[in-house]
Amino acid sequence: MSDRGSASRRQFLSQTGQRACLATTATSLVARPATVLQAAVVKEMSLQVVREFVVKVSRPRGLAVDRMGRLFVGSDKGVVVLNLKGRQLTQIRIDRPVRCLATRRTGELLVGKAHEIEVFGADLMPGGSWESLGENALVTALVSVGAETFVGDSKNGVVWHFDEHGRVVKSIQRTPAGFATPPGFFSMTAGDGDRLHIVNPLRHRVETYRTNGEFVSSWGRKSRDVEGFSGCCNPVAIAMRSDGRFVTAERGQIEFKLFDKQGEFQQVVKKTDSVRTVDAQTRIDNDKSCTLGGVDLAVDDQDRVYALDGKSGIIRVLA
Repeated sequence: MSDRGSASRRQFLSQTGQRACLATTATSLVARPATVLQAAVVKEMSLQVVREFVVKVSRPRGLAVDRMGRLFVGSDKGVVVLNLKGRQLTQIRIDRPVRCLATRRTGELLVGKAHEIEVFGADLMPGGSWESLGENALVTALVSVGAETFVGDSKNGVVWHFDEHGRVVKSIQRTPAGFATPPGFFSMTAGDGDRLHIVNPLRHRVETYRTNGEFVSSWGRKSRDVEGFSGCCNPVAIAMRSDGRFVTAERGQIEFKLFDKQGEFQQVVKKTDSVRTVDAQTRIDNDKSCTLGGVDLAVDDQDRVYALDGKSGIIRVLA
């Protein structure tokens, strides 16, 4: 090989090595911010229990939060009003046990009793009652969508559509038999404009409907795997955050699950001292009356999730 050829070869190898070094450096510089970004996204996606407090009422049941930063907890004797740190502000006496709660865009508080809805103004003064659903109904879920309200009747497996004046417009049910609901556990949430997300607990599914009653889609399955729902009738509660992700709760368990908009599992959130034992899970699975456990969920305007444990009266805050 000539001296000129040897020099050309050395020059080529030197340039190639420099280009490879530059490419490696560039890749490293690109990959490092991507890794940081990915970690930030994971942190943003995750939830954890940040605090908890106890509400001391008889049979706590029903949870709602309003834009004024008030937290409402139902009981056998009425509604307790708290601030978001758990300090009691006042209470509302009601003649029958409260089953569920919701707030409207008007600031009104809706109180679900066994067969009917009672309304209280933003000042918590009584505003009358809506059309009764009759003695055969059991109101266990309330969702306000704009001026309209949707009421879950767990005894009949039906969601009733009320207009802004408190009159029944129609019912929502996918089949003539209605939703497969045990007494006491029937949850739903609203989002995406005209969408209702309704739990079908004995089918271990979440079903999405338009507010006109048209079925859209469903997700969820029965399984002891963390991605599924175990027991005879889960989940017992569902809520939606502003980004469209769902938070669910299962009866008898101090844990919560986070799903994306399509219902794909993302995370399970537990208290640090919460352990799901085989004995505890088997006891819940064998509870055919579906009376063990009971959780209610609500989300504030900062996307904090409040979870009421109906057995202990503990409210856990997830953020």
